[in-house]
Amino acid sequence: MESKTFSLRRISLVFKYNFITYARSYMTYFAALMGVILIIFLLSLLSGNATNSFFISWFSTSLIFTSIIIPGMGFRELRSKTAATTYLTLPASTTEKFIVPFLLTTIGAILAQFLMFALFNLLAIVLAGFFHTQLEFYQFWNSPDFWDLIKAYFILHSLFFFGATAFKKSQILQTILWTTVILSTIGIIIGLTAATMAHNLIESYNFNLLAIAINNEKIKNTIQITGKIITTLIVLLLWLASYFKLKEKEVV
Repeated sequence: MESKTFSLRRISLVFKYNFITYARSYMTYFAALMGVILIIFLLSLLSGNATNSFFISWFSTSLIFTSIIIPGMGFRELRSKTAATTYLTLPASTTEKFIVPFLLTTIGAILAQFLMFALFNLLAIVLAGFFHTQLEFYQFWNSPDFWDLIKAYFILHSLFFFGATAFKKSQILQTILWTTVILSTIGIIIGLTAATMAHNLIESYNFNLLAIAINNEKIKNTIQITGKIITTLIVLLLWLASYFKLKEKEVV
């Protein structure tokens, strides 16, 4: 059963278009990423510094790179008027045109990243054997930091996915620039506010109250929970803003 908003037939059409448009770019990226990590590993191997910790550090590093590059490459057709017209006039709803690249750059990219790193890990173990170095396969899914890394991926994805829809040129660089400016401004405001509050407490002879507040576990937990809630809301709002940016370009 089809509706104006969602149809599996139209979803498959948009998926086919995105696959044809981005498959080569995505494969090139993951092949290049694997090549760079492999070269660094070989240098470590030749210098006698290759250990299992290499896999731990480079799994997280490569995942962060992917969370920036892959969503930043999204909606490439919007950069050209002709390509934008072709994509925006596809016989599909805005939701369908949004959900396909969204899934490809989240679930699809994460699975591709896992596959790439597993292949690299196996190849690295084989190469290490030629140098009489024994390494173990890194089961990244059992890492204590695994879910924190996945959360970090989605946070960065929401930011650079929005940048892909908001900016026409140098999406990744502009996203980094504006994010730095905004976060720096917020950091300065929060820092000045905290400094003022601390100064007022000290001036009013409530220094002990300030020390208690800083060391209070309940306050720490409240801050952590509040931080998680705010982060989740920001991620959802950025994804929502990306959707409306795409819808806005359809109208224009």
